[in-house]
Amino acid sequence: DMYVHLGELVSASSTLEALHIANCSTAVVEVRGITPVAYFIEHLSRDCSLNFLDISLNRIDFRCALVLEVALEHARRLATLEVAHNPLGILGTRSLLRLLCRSESGLLYFKAHGCGTGDGSGQNTDFQVFSATKPEGRYKLDLARPYHRALLRILYTTSDRFKLSPQEAFVQINATPAYEHPAVDSNGRRCIPTSGHLEVNFSVEKAYQRALQGVGESEFELFLERRIATA
Repeated sequence: DMYVHLGELVSASSTLEALHIANCSTAVVEVRGITPVAYFIEHLSRDCSLNFLDISLNRIDFRCALVLEVALEHARRLATLEVAHNPLGILGTRSLLRLLCRSESGLLYFKAHGCGTGDGSGQNTDFQVFSATKPEGRYKLDLARPYHRALLRILYTTSDRFKLSPQEAFVQINATPAYEHPAVDSNGRRCIPTSGHLEVNFSVEKAYQRALQGVGESEFELFLERRIATA
């Protein structure tokens, strides 16, 4: 609750430019399998004033790094991020690098020394991992978990990138309670539910089918050009 409240206050501020909350989660028990600072990070998607953030030494692993990636993908003012001494590992570092490459993000620098080790997907973390190069698959999501909400958000972003409607990209939905695709608000964000369970197949096959229409069986060069352009 403390981190949620802090996130609400920060996102409501229009004057706060720098925030240091290093070493604020090391003595706190994980909530729903993730460091509690993730609940604060989720609210940064609505922040419009921060240009420096220090969240070093907060037990941020690849799951919380994905929450961070999704929250900051449209943060135009945040230029510098310190995430030193967190167990990011390879998967978490990929999230930061993707964020750094996004034209919609304002991030210019991040400091991540001491972040080379960290658990990968598995029993101690989560078996579900987002792959930017191969996002297709069956996802089983507990929407009470920040990491699973981040997974769903990045799947929506991926469907937008492939110019697919949610109905085309999300198929074979099984949800409790019944699930409806959230509408996009005035800031271009979707309000993801914070409770419930969702199982869904995510596919971009329709995007490839549209891109390859009219390509002959022997037009290998055109096939590759269309395939690469779509990805």
